Amino acid sequence: MTELMTKIFDPKTVSLETIGGTRGSGRINREQVINAVAMAGQKAPQGFDALMVKIRNDRNALERLVAAIPAWLNTRKGAISENAQAACLLAIQIATGKPIPAQLPHLKTLLKQYSARGKRCASNVRKYQLRLRNAEKEMLTATPCQHERLRRYVESLNEAIRREREGLDSWASRAAAESNLCPRCQGTGIYGVESCASCHGVGAAVATSDDVYKSLRKLGLVSGKTEFATQHWPLICQCISWLLAEMEECQRTFMAVMDDERH
Repeated sequence: MTELMTKIFDPKTVSLETIGGTRGSGRINREQVINAVAMAGQKAPQGFDALMVKIRNDRNALERLVAAIPAWLNTRKGAISENAQAACLLAIQIATGKPIPAQLPHLKTLLKQYSARGKRCASNVRKYQLRLRNAEKEMLTATPCQHERLRRYVESLNEAIRREREGLDSWASRAAAESNLCPRCQGTGIYGVESCASCHGVGAAVATSDDVYKSLRKLGLVSGKTEFATQHWPLICQCISWLLAEMEECQRTFMAVMDDERH
């Protein structure tokens, strides 16, 4: 479902005519897929919104998910903590494949080191540094006039290096918050011929209970591990399970409608 939804909602990846052929041929057209997506969204609206957040980073879908949290909390038995709704926002991030605050520094570091932009930045910086060393050597034997010219050149190179690094840092900060896919292996779980050491072969940065605890602490939502273990962690696990079940139901409905369309 995710692949077809990506195609349907990205006009660059699908023609307006067909994805397949005609009804009964085992192939389907765009309108049939849109109908299946609509029916899946009606059957499992929260699952559909969660998938849209995961696939498309859809802000409107995220707002609807957040708005649905109070109603879900009311279905639970027992007392609801003061920060329950805020804690559930972390559950949404985890369920939709988005990193949580405690994971961001590590993902940012990996992006700066292994992403195409990070590698390009490193290459540019090396070139600037080589020119910088050569210019500094020339300054040792330069005339006063040449020395001043080289001094300005050295300043421009240092400024170029600063811009490269600041630009990469700013980009990596934004990119780290968009997806939990491992930057080192690009989500494959394999780096070279071996299991990726950065994600332990999973292909993504999987949030641990410690990551969740540190994130809640960073956000000022928990005072200690006892409160976390008794209140927040069980709630977050239940919320994640609910969202995953909703996404599964959405995809199941989608595939059932698609099967009907093929016959």
